Amino acid sequence: MDRRGVRLGPSELNYYRSLSAVLLNDVRQGSAWSSLAGAINEINDKYSVAMGDTLLSDRNPEIVAKPYESILSKTYRKNISQNDRYPEPPDGGWRLPENWYSRINDVIRTTIANKYLDRVIVFAK
Repeated sequence: MDRRGVRLGPSELNYYRSLSAVLLNDVRQGSAWSSLAGAINEINDKYSVAMGDTLLSDRNPEIVAKPYESILSKTYRKNISQNDRYPEPPDGGWRLPENWYSRINDVIRTTIANKYLDRVIVFAK
């Protein structure tokens, strides 16, 4: 425990794993992910017809939860190593277990792997 009363133990790990699993399931089942997956395939198909080659390295990107260790690392970076005001709180306040889900914006994430660096713009349109 530090001077802000933060305790990281098995219960925090289990809470993170449980909540991130719920978030992951909600995103996988949601219409936004379904729409994005459909758009990815449509873009890839149009590119393939026009250029005679596929655009993506993987047509089915996986959506995953950020590992707990990555959450801890990001929290440390934001709170301490990248905080020019430390030991004062960083801009916007401390990243703590009770606000991880509202303060850390990549708990659920994916990677869309484009085969060609100069073709990233195709997805940006």
